[in-house]
Amino acid sequence: MHIKAPVLGFLNQFFNKSFGIILLLALFLLSCKAGESTVQSSDFEVTSRNNVNRVRLSNTGGGENKVEIIIRARGQMTSSNPKNIQLQGSSGVEEQTSFIGYDDVSFPFRGNVAFDYVKQANDVTGSLGETESLATTVRASVSFRIEEQGYWRVHIYY
Repeated sequence: MHIKAPVLGFLNQFFNKSFGIILLLALFLLSCKAGESTVQSSDFEVTSRNNVNRVRLSNTGGGENKVEIIIRARGQMTSSNPKNIQLQGSSGVEEQTSFIGYDDVSFPFRGNVAFDYVKQANDVTGSLGETESLATTVRASVSFRIEEQGYWRVHIYY
């Protein structure tokens, strides 16, 4: 079988580009820990997250030294509000009345948030033909560090 030079050149370029892309993807995946990701800035860092879709930190620019935790469902896979919310902070007064978080904090601040939520599975047909939804309770957690003073909001999307 004889293959013409232009075809060989195209195949050679295609496989070289594909190999490069696969190599970059493999290196990226190796640099990430399973189930965790790190979001970092000079002012803050999300050091770990488990069973949450996204974490966003923002400084409101207010003069208060406060860290507010906002937990929100994202997507259609959840059916309940977060339960068993546990906070752990390096300083400040824990609040769970007018807002969830810490008031009068000292910086740098280190915080951990853990909570449970119910995750709905797709409908399953049982052996007798009945349809049922399977729900599981999931434990989620986020750890973060904030360096700069101010009124911070930590948005956690599950």
